[in-house]
Amino acid sequence: MEVARDPDPETAGRRMLTIYSNAFMETVLEGLASPILAEVEAATELVNFIVSDTLALDQAANGKKLKSEERVFMLSQLAIRAQHLCHGDTWLFKLGGTRGFQLLLAHPDAQERSWLVGRELETSTALNTVLKSVQPDQPESVTTNTKEAALVCVKSAIDQLAQLENTEPQFKQRFDILSVH
Repeated sequence: MEVARDPDPETAGRRMLTIYSNAFMETVLEGLASPILAEVEAATELVNFIVSDTLALDQAANGKKLKSEERVFMLSQLAIRAQHLCHGDTWLFKLGGTRGFQLLLAHPDAQERSWLVGRELETSTALNTVLKSVQPDQPESVTTNTKEAALVCVKSAIDQLAQLENTEPQFKQRFDILSVH
């Protein structure tokens, strides 16, 4: 993956994906939405590789005191693209977005789920969008898989809330908003 730093003096040091990396990430996640099983399997393998590689880099950089958003930048980018797919026009895109979240949430090394911190509401909303638009002719696995991904997201938010007893009220407010939805 090619990551560049923003040259603008006001946002100096902010990381961003280059255009090639953006195109790659979008293509990989759109592969999860393919009607061809071989393409879905290849995209799944690529997403798992990206997650594993990113987490390995995260562990290697852990002693360098990088900010969490820098360490899990790629995972956040995958999550954003999965979220967009969930709001897509076609069922294949919605299913691809759900698969993307499932891969991010279920990866064995991603127990911390740092990419999810601060995105609980958006992630839950994206998955609920898929659930609300389920058609009767859709396979039961669509509903089951989407509900499982949404449940993991909400459980992650609740776990974080349990750790926030002595934090600022505006930070805890986002969890209150999440629990209302």
